[in-house]
Amino acid sequence: MYKSTASHQITFNDFNQSCGMELSLDNEWCVLADRIDWVVAEKHYAQHFPSRKGGHPAAPLRQALGDLIIQKRMGLSDRALVKSIAENPYYQYFIGLQSFAKTCPFTATTLVGFPQPRAVKKVRCPSKSLVL
Repeated sequence: MYKSTASHQITFNDFNQSCGMELSLDNEWCVLADRIDWVVAEKHYAQHFPSRKGGHPAAPLRQALGDLIIQKRMGLSDRALVKSIAENPYYQYFIGLQSFAKTCPFTATTLVGFPQPRAVKKVRCPSKSLVL
């Protein structure tokens, strides 16, 4: 089961930068997030999930794909990824969180359940063909 978030994808200006924290639009994670057409990618991602009732909804595309991109680009283990996301507002913006949080929205053990092998790795964005 998948619940689409395409109608309310976060933009740089939407990210709540509390405590005087100011993200830079020039940061590599902000630039990369801006280059990905999350709405189109999410449409492809949602096709991999049956529309039956019951069960836990799949992780939002931006979170599932964003986690995978961060993990692969930075060479992080599952535990290191969770710790890094909890500490880095740029990573949190990249995975689509609404504002900075002191904790990661998932644990290392829940990463095993993310649908990376099929749904996430096969998502293709027309402008940038993201296949990991």
